[in-house]
Amino acid sequence: MGFSSKDPDSVHGVHARNILIILDEAQGIDQDMIDAVENALAGGNAHLLLLFNPNAAPGDEAYECAHSKRALYNLIAIDADSTPNVRE
Repeated sequence: MGFSSKDPDSVHGVHARNILIILDEAQGIDQDMIDAVENALAGGNAHLLLLFNPNAAPGDEAYECAHSKRALYNLIAIDADSTPNVRE
């Protein structure tokens, strides 16, 4: 299931035994939405994937997962020069 929303209330009730939530352009997502997504991860085999560019601002969850909250995340940095679109 995929959806796009700016309303954190739209995430409530999204639960499953196995769930992967992907937030693309995470540096632009409001903290209210991040908090709602974290609530949806309560229970089961739940995972969160944040995709973002390194231009996140201090205080954003994307920024904090690479800094003060780094121990809570498995951070994987991909250099732009390593991507197929840049190499070709």
